[in-house]
Amino acid sequence: AVDRMLETAPQHSVVLDELAELLERDEGNNAYEELSSRLGVRIEFDTHAMRDLLKVAEEDDDRIQILGRMCAFDPNECGGLGWAYVTNQAPEKAVAAFERLVKEGTSAIDVCNNANWLVNYYFDNGRREEADSLSEHAADVYCSWGLRTRAYFLERIGRFDKAEELYRADNERYDYDGPVSPALLAFYYRMVKTDARDEYDSFLQRWLPRVFPEGVETLPEEDVGTVAPTNGVLVDGTSKRLDDAGLRGGDVIVGLDGYRVRTLDQYDVILELRPRTSNARDMNLRIWRQTRYIDEKVDDVPGRRFQVRMRTNGTRGPSFLWR
Repeated sequence: AVDRMLETAPQHSVVLDELAELLERDEGNNAYEELSSRLGVRIEFDTHAMRDLLKVAEEDDDRIQILGRMCAFDPNECGGLGWAYVTNQAPEKAVAAFERLVKEGTSAIDVCNNANWLVNYYFDNGRREEADSLSEHAADVYCSWGLRTRAYFLERIGRFDKAEELYRADNERYDYDGPVSPALLAFYYRMVKTDARDEYDSFLQRWLPRVFPEGVETLPEEDVGTVAPTNGVLVDGTSKRLDDAGLRGGDVIVGLDGYRVRTLDQYDVILELRPRTSNARDMNLRIWRQTRYIDEKVDDVPGRRFQVRMRTNGTRGPSFLWR
């Protein structure tokens, strides 16, 4: 059917969208070369065509080349290029891409959603005033990422009351999968358990049982046997990041960073104990795979996200994206 459409309208954007989706699913062909040939010179100037080609680009160099063209044509597209450089551990190039988005982009929401890495880069490299200004700008847009970016910056400089206000604003404004925003609950946990700030304990005790009815459990070090878990977090899909980390679809995560994980809500909170707005890339996992438990140390997962569907093991779903 796609071949017939291509005969009739070989350059129509909708037809090329369909072709890109078809090639993305077909693992037997060199999708990138075939779609490049079909798109021809359009990939030099048409951002729609570039976005189609990006769907089938598997090599990092190819993706960066496409994203670089998109950023050159439209500063609002520079966030994707910045994150590609973050993934490939090229921070100076990431800074240049993000700064072009911030200074030349016209979409406030794009800046809001992509500012967190640059804020932390500024802070970590002694550019505190720039980190302060950019995080405030992101929070003014009031997107979720902007609120959390500013909240984490304020937490890092010791303005805990103002940080709490923004974490709470994010929790009240946006609809999270669980009973409370993972970022807010993780903030209270850090305040009480790490910083020994008892003034936050009542808030922690209010929210913690809703996500951790048995309390936050330390992962046992001893042999856990060969009995399959009845809970945990099921990895329901695959992605390049997952493959690079040595994980597979069907794995069940039962431990993260030394804590027992029984539900997706718990996984999200434990992940936020080291905030996603930081530059952490390492994870210590215990997974169940087919017949046994495996302890897996992963050193290079940007943002500590596998970009894959996950759900609480033993439930029918739905599976949520971007974990």
